[in-house]
Amino acid sequence: MKTVRAPEQYAELRRRGITFRTLFDVGANKGQTVRDMRNATRLATIHAFEPVTSTFNQLRMTVGTDPLTFLHRVALSDHDGEGMMLANTGSQINHLVDVPSRGIRRRPEHSREEGFETVPLMRGDTFCVEHGIRSIDLLKIDTEGHELEVLDGFAGMLGNVRAIQVEVAVSEQTWHIPIERYREYLPDRELVGVYGGVNYGNAVFV
Repeated sequence: MKTVRAPEQYAELRRRGITFRTLFDVGANKGQTVRDMRNATRLATIHAFEPVTSTFNQLRMTVGTDPLTFLHRVALSDHDGEGMMLANTGSQINHLVDVPSRGIRRRPEHSREEGFETVPLMRGDTFCVEHGIRSIDLLKIDTEGHELEVLDGFAGMLGNVRAIQVEVAVSEQTWHIPIERYREYLPDRELVGVYGGVNYGNAVFV
């Protein structure tokens, strides 16, 4: 896997005493964040979730033979089951289209030419029980408006998650979830900062 400079939020979390042992990348796409995570720590176990088959195959190529990164072709949500997902190869805006997502301002319109795929859904709590995971050092979620439902699915685990990174709207020019909704959802957590992006970025809470 190609080495690149890890984003500054990882250094900030280290300064706050967080040791990276178990990391979750929910909405891994082609492996951009997995690559950053691995560059930040060589010893952590990374679980990456990408439900769209064609994009999952690209993710697998990015990860290569990394023995500490485990790939899961499943969409995390607030329930177990199945859902219909926009499924354009490599797109960074693939998202569930038949499962309600609260908090977003609006959804982008879809054309008839776009592809769709039925994908498995799983609660984060279900996944952690099945895999014997008792704590998560960093839970990164980038699910194009479905982030609050993913957090709902971790209801039983959330107290054992040390840091949370979510995609947020920085301006009104995007349909991502405004940061105020996350502040309401995570009232007992501190906002470390918002990193990158003009219209949207990554907010980190501890």
